[in-house]
Amino acid sequence: MRSFALILVGLFPSIAAADDPPKWDVEAPPGPTDEAPIDVREGTWMCVDVAPDGKSLVFDLLGDLYELPIEGGDAKSLTSGMAWDMQPRISPDGTQIAFTSDRAGGDNLWVMQRDGSQPRQISKESFRLVSSPCWSTDGKAIVG
Repeated sequence: MRSFALILVGLFPSIAAADDPPKWDVEAPPGPTDEAPIDVREGTWMCVDVAPDGKSLVFDLLGDLYELPIEGGDAKSLTSGMAWDMQPRISPDGTQIAFTSDRAGGDNLWVMQRDGSQPRQISKESFRLVSSPCWSTDGKAIVG
């Protein structure tokens, strides 16, 4: 039966395309949305990582990533939006941040520049969830 289905799809690609659901976009969910401003001064269940130079830290809060000077002050937003970003880990050289995000549909590992720019997906799992990134000591590999 499985090989028959593969042959059928190959012979009639328009049938398969018509039955395919539209691609899910985490940043553009269907239906109405509302925005509500919040002022958060503390959180729980947060992941925190200190920069190699000891001058700042990164943390996750309510699905977004932030950077904060080690002595305190105002946090700088690194990510925002509907995607749930979490578990930030700063690279050993301090230039990049690895993190877990569902921005491509499921939890996978991502890397971005230290300022939050140029996010790129590292793992591309569609069945398993990949989380808890950790850099190798030389910064050339990430495990999750």
